[in-house]
Amino acid sequence: MNQRYRFLLICLALFTILAACQGEQSSPPTAVSTQTDPPVEDRTETIAITEPTAVPDHLAWQIADDFDLEGFPPYEPLVIRFNQPMVTNVPRPVSFSPPVQGNYSWSADHTLLTFTPNNAFSSNREYTVEFDPRLESETGLEPTAVSFQFHTQYSPRIYARTPSSHTLYERQPSFDLTFTR
Repeated sequence: MNQRYRFLLICLALFTILAACQGEQSSPPTAVSTQTDPPVEDRTETIAITEPTAVPDHLAWQIADDFDLEGFPPYEPLVIRFNQPMVTNVPRPVSFSPPVQGNYSWSADHTLLTFTPNNAFSSNREYTVEFDPRLESETGLEPTAVSFQFHTQYSPRIYARTPSSHTLYERQPSFDLTFTR
């Protein structure tokens, strides 16, 4: 047991000597600033000055989404883009021949008119669209053309199917559909 105490005393002495040596290490001198200035905050601001855009002197429109007027998709809404904001208080800004029931909506900037039919447009049919005579821009201009026509695409129809609608024997039958197009 005497050896244990001696070993512990030697370890404790070494540990004390090492700790004392660590405290006496000198560090290189450092520069000390006696005056501290707060950091200067950059408050410069760049302002872009743009020329006001002139409102066109005529009211033009086009079909949005690059749809072809000779092959308009029957399941899509009709979207008309105007070149300036429109007065949006006309309840039916455009009418259709043959008649089509649906909803009208304007974009937030009043330059896009969207007509969404309640049912899809009929396929392979020509429609005439007429602007309401009260439709005008916020500057009082009327559309240059008062009507236009578009023709909807021909949609494929089911020509034949197997099994027929009267014979379903299997719980998970396979179906074969043949389209006209």
